[in-house]
Amino acid sequence: MADKVMISFGKKYEKEYEHLMKKPKRSNYIAELIRRDRLEIEAERAEYELMELEQIKRALKSVMDEYDFSIKGSSQTEPDEVADYSDKINDLFNV
Repeated sequence: MADKVMISFGKKYEKEYEHLMKKPKRSNYIAELIRRDRLEIEAERAEYELMELEQIKRALKSVMDEYDFSIKGSSQTEPDEVADYSDKINDLFNV
């Protein structure tokens, strides 16, 4: 792809312009900055989605515990053992 873009720098970005002019391969430099920025944004988005999933799982477990909802599993649990629904919640979200 040999597309061209014209950019201009306002007075407040004079130092940035001078910095760019010192770079031998300016287009590669700009493209690499954009790539790093894009990858950082994608990583932040993935981290945020994982945090949201964990919040949903905690909320579901809380509701299940609040209403004393039990899930019959294949393994027998002792009567005094506290139910752990994390595997069921993971299954629900295919985690």
